[in-house]
Order: sequence, then C-alpha cells, then structure tokens
Amino acid sequence: MLDLTFLGTSASMPTKERGMPSVALKYEGKVYLFDCGEGTQRSMMQKSVPYGSVSAIFLSHLHLDHYMGVFGLMETMKLAFPSPPKIDILAPRDFSSIYSAPPFVNIHELKKGKVYEGRGFSVSALRVKHTCTAFAFVFQENEKVKFHDEKAHKLGMKGRDFRTIQERGHVSVGGKKIMLEDVSYTKPGLKIAYSGDCTGGEQLAEAAKGCDL
Repeated sequence: MLDLTFLGTSASMPTKERGMPSVALKYEGKVYLFDCGEGTQRSMMQKSVPYGSVSAIFLSHLHLDHYMGVFGLMETMKLAFPSPPKIDILAPRDFSSIYSAPPFVNIHELKKGKVYEGRGFSVSALRVKHTCTAFAFVFQENEKVKFHDEKAHKLGMKGRDFRTIQERGHVSVGGKKIMLEDVSYTKPGLKIAYSGDCTGGEQLAEAAKGCDL
C-alpha cells in the first residue's frame, strides 16, 4: 500500500500554516522522505507519520530550507531508539562535508539514473536547473502480475496453484500444463515524480510523463 503525506509545502521561510519542504511516501510499512526541511519531524508527529519507519531521505539540493530538518530528526532517532534503524541519505556531493553522520546513517552521493531500490519499487534521479546542483526524483513501483480469475478457475486452478505458477512460471492441473502468460497480465506500477526548486525543462517533463502524481 502506498500513502503520500505533504509534511511541508512552504519555501525559504515557514508560515503559520505551512512548514518547510518535505513529502513523506509510505510504502509497505516503510517511510521515504523527499526533502527534509526544518520542522519535518514535528510535522511527522502531527500527521502520524512514524519517524521510526524512515528508511531513506532524498535531498533535492543543498539549500538550507530543504535539508535542515535532517539534523533534528537524526538526533531524535538517537534518543528514541537504543539501536536506531539504518537510514540512507541520498544527497548532492557536498552533503557529507556538511553533516557528520552517526553510525546508523549512510550518506550516498546522488548521480543521474537509478539511485535506490526497495522491495517492489525503485527511485531514479535526474538533474534539474537551479542555482546549485539540484535533482528531481521519480518513484516507480514494479509491475504487478494480475490474474484473469475467470479463465484461471475455468482451467481448474485454485489455492496454491496461483503461488506455484508465479514461482515456476507454470503449473500442472489435472494433467494439463498451464503457463503463467496464459492466465495473467501485467499491471503497471504507480509512478510519482518529485522536484524541489527548479526552472522546469524538457527533461523533467519527459520524466514526469505517465505519472500518477
């Protein structure tokens, strides 16, 4: 299941109603943050986004309003957990010189292309135009195998047959071999594009084609 929460939608300065930039994407019980502006952890608490489930943070660029929340959030993690869960921070090159990460945090330098793979999805990065090195991100859920239920049941499939055919690519029912492609189809996964500050451009528009959001 995928759930998206806008934690902050202001920029440069917060307002009474709007925090600094951050979007939380919750997928299969894990949380992935896109940017982490000042006050992100407080917004997570207010909106019931579990900070203990954060697996990765993607920073679009190194302007203060987009990453200041990392420091407080990581300190809270150290205080809240005897052994904090491992967290990956993917950021432009200079972030490792700005932030001395605790042992449970791994900092990775962002480059173009696929930068992260999780269970059932991947995240890719692309360069966008801004006054500093900046990236946009595309979350892409893997394709899912769906069954033509009526056809499968007519052929006698039931129960464990559906798991077996996905694992092996075929199953034998009543002495007849049924191939996976005969009773299934692939459904495209969800696609979400996120960019911080930028001037747009054809590359970003192309990356966002076909997005659900």
